[in-house]
Amino acid sequence: MTDPDRKTLSLKGKPSPPLPPSSPMTAEKLDQLQAQLKAAHQEIKALKTRLTRDGDLPVMRGTAFRQAVQHRKLKERDQDHHQETDDSAPARLAEKGCLARIWLSNFSDIIKTHGDEIADDVILHTAQFLAGHIRETDIVGRLGISTFGILLGYADEQGAKAKLEKLISKLNAKPYQWKELTIPLNVRYDLMPLADMPQR
Repeated sequence: MTDPDRKTLSLKGKPSPPLPPSSPMTAEKLDQLQAQLKAAHQEIKALKTRLTRDGDLPVMRGTAFRQAVQHRKLKERDQDHHQETDDSAPARLAEKGCLARIWLSNFSDIIKTHGDEIADDVILHTAQFLAGHIRETDIVGRLGISTFGILLGYADEQGAKAKLEKLISKLNAKPYQWKELTIPLNVRYDLMPLADMPQR
């Protein structure tokens, strides 16, 4: 004979162990759980940052950056499809994005003249400058030893070119200082609208 007060779950006719008694949710316990959840989210965010960050540089590693570019490309393709199939959609749901490639054309000369240590500092200086002069919606990644990429996710070609001209001019006009040395930078770039990128 079964006890009607015994809390059990039945699976295929077999009773499972009784459920533990539920404890009342107090305000103190709720605050504690919310604090634990917040700490877990912060830890996950920090782990994601370490996985996508290129060493000590404040930019994405190449693989993560390329994935971000492909994600933005797919998003743009979905928006284009929405415009084609929905006559009520706005004429332009989002501005087209652009991908810029930026490189230090005199980096090999810097290595030959000043050595690897200073060359590494030049890369760090360049990465910090780029990361500090973009919008929150833009992404900087490292594509090679002395090559970076910038995903200008919501800029058309004209706006992206104007932004990059200003950015590169500032960077080239600011030589890198290392102790008593003044090392000029020769930074160049090229630009491609995401719409012109080959499909994968």
